[in-house]
Amino acid sequence: MENPVKTLRLAYGKTQQDFAQMLGCGYSTLQGYEAGRSIPPTIREKLVGLALEKRLGDLAADIKQDVRDARQGEDEELESQRREIHLIVDAVFASGDARLIEALRSAARVYDEVLSRRR
Repeated sequence: MENPVKTLRLAYGKTQQDFAQMLGCGYSTLQGYEAGRSIPPTIREKLVGLALEKRLGDLAADIKQDVRDARQGEDEELESQRREIHLIVDAVFASGDARLIEALRSAARVYDEVLSRRR
């Protein structure tokens, strides 16, 4: 089983020297913690704080990515709807039926209102 101090250091992508500096201890002291030596309460508190900070940062990055993915999905869905609407519009105007053309214009106004509210 991996040592939690080492796991956290690797999650931060730090060398032992850099991580020891973050904790405010010496390089050899950090090596001892990673080897399983007892960790004093002050260092343990710093480790817990760093672990929480890392996890919150990861969660924030995940949320931002989820938002980007959702927007991309919405954009693809809207593009698909746009293509479908253009096919219908072309067919309606090709028919020359004034009633259908007016119904289409009315539907377009409603669609535009819905889109403007989404933005």
